[in-house]
Amino acid sequence: KLTDGRAQYSSLPMPNGCPVDDIIVFRRKADRYLVIVNAANIAKDFAWLQSQRPEGCTLVDRSDDFALLALQGPQLLLFFGWAGVVGTYVLHSGSFAARDLLPVLLPATSLGLLAVAVLNINNTRDIDSDRVAGKITIPVRLGPRGARVYHWGLLAGAAVLALVYVALDYRSPAQFLWALTLPLGWRHGWAVWRADTAQTLDPQLRRVALIGLLFAITFGCGQV
Repeated sequence: KLTDGRAQYSSLPMPNGCPVDDIIVFRRKADRYLVIVNAANIAKDFAWLQSQRPEGCTLVDRSDDFALLALQGPQLLLFFGWAGVVGTYVLHSGSFAARDLLPVLLPATSLGLLAVAVLNINNTRDIDSDRVAGKITIPVRLGPRGARVYHWGLLAGAAVLALVYVALDYRSPAQFLWALTLPLGWRHGWAVWRADTAQTLDPQLRRVALIGLLFAITFGCGQV
């Protein structure tokens, strides 16, 4: 349950459970909420909320009063991968030498690819509504099958780069601890490949996020 000043990522569900759009709900007070929707879907989402509005609830479209900076696609790779991992390495090691930083880019890219995979599932799930709204995402460009091939590429790329890093800097078997996440990634990848509706894709959004978290934890612990 949200408390004042807290926000939660959620979605607008249809009666059949399929999402209309993903949203962020921010609680200002007990009777005042700010709902953040995708900019391309403002009119559609506002109309949906109006159609579901309970008696006594007032909705106001204040989209022109706010702006949101959203990191997507390559920005996710840059922020959650390269900037996050390499920046942390520099802070702890104090080294800016290229010979030290270049190898770190391998696991940094792995983490960035897994972050992009989370976004890809979200956009693949919403491919039909995004296409109608004119939101040109990678899944919209690639199509449903192409988006799933792309997703497999993100998962495989993350694993291969982690393996290359360990091979180049091998010190102990513990460095392969991250490999425990491979069966989870394989199972998730096939579930995404077989999913043919937004409703069956939706649970995979949470699972790929958890896989990314487990990968980060096990990879880091294995390097200590």
